[in-house]
Amino acid sequence: GMRWAAVDASDRLKLGQYEISLWLALNDLLVEPKARAKYNMDDWRKDKLLGLKRHLNELVFDQVPVLKDLQRVLDELALGAGGVDRDQYKQAGLILEQVPV
Repeated sequence: GMRWAAVDASDRLKLGQYEISLWLALNDLLVEPKARAKYNMDDWRKDKLLGLKRHLNELVFDQVPVLKDLQRVLDELALGAGGVDRDQYKQAGLILEQVPV
C-alpha cells in the first residue's frame, strides 16, 4: 500500500510523476490553440490560472522545458490577451499604445 517515506535532500526539488502530468495537462489546455478556443475563460478562471505563475521557475523549467510556453501564455493572459475574447475589450474601450522611451 501507500505510505509516507522520507525524501533525500537532493530529491526535494524534483517534480513527481503526477506533478509533471498535471503541468503538461495545463500546458496542453492553455498553449494549444484548439484546446484554448474551447476553454471558457472567465475572470475567476483567469485569476486562478495567474496564481500558477509563482510556481513556474528555473527549477521547474529545467525538469519540464516545454512549460516556458505556458509561462508565456500566462504572461499574455495577465496583459489581457491570450484566450480571452478580444471583443470584450473592444466593447470596454481598452486601448493599449506603445510609447517610445
